[in-house]
Amino acid sequence: MGARRYAFHPVSGAEPASLTLPTYVRNLSVFLLPIFPGREDSVALTGISPNKGGDIVRIGDLPSWHRFTYTQLYPAILGSMLYDVLHVTEGWGALQVLELSITVLYCVDYFHLQCDLGSDQLPRGSWRDTALDAGIAIAFGLAYWKASDMKLVSCYLLLTLVGFLILVYNLTPARRSLGVVLPHAVLAALFAVLAWLATRMDSVSWTFATVCWIPTVWYAIYVFALANRAFRPNVSAAVGS
Repeated sequence: MGARRYAFHPVSGAEPASLTLPTYVRNLSVFLLPIFPGREDSVALTGISPNKGGDIVRIGDLPSWHRFTYTQLYPAILGSMLYDVLHVTEGWGALQVLELSITVLYCVDYFHLQCDLGSDQLPRGSWRDTALDAGIAIAFGLAYWKASDMKLVSCYLLLTLVGFLILVYNLTPARRSLGVVLPHAVLAALFAVLAWLATRMDSVSWTFATVCWIPTVWYAIYVFALANRAFRPNVSAAVGS
């Protein structure tokens, strides 16, 4: 059976050009190669060997998951939060103030991750840190979307999970100290208290929305006033090693 042919008419009045199906597929794969690099079968198909380091995500490849977590997952969740909290058409209310507290808290945590912890930078990153950071980002996003749906108990239970994951994240020899563990334990406890308070509420009151800023302010004080002192010696030691 002969190969199928596809006719193209790039210019009106010009002679029709034809491509066999294998040639068409090969040309298409050359076009798509920069978008989806690293496929082993693309080398045999196109004769073009992709650059090393440009492989498509592999399950056991930490740098691929690392890039996905810190350059795509974290910014994507932040973007969705900002779009939702700033896209207000009927005026601001207590719910928007509560949502903003979660968004600011997420920004503070992202800033802390980038500037103090350094786990977003290989080779200091690890499977443990990357997996925990991905879980923290996803739990943050789910908590925000639960708040948007007025499911406050679920929201603050998820944020309690966030506080617990951040606490576990810091239980490593390089980070574990009273000045690090205690503030994060308090953060998780604050979220648990808010989850308990939410069980007694049918709607978001201004009082509750204001109280919800306490964990955000607490964590911001820790990140901008205490974390730099707590992590600076460890960062310096890591750089010197």
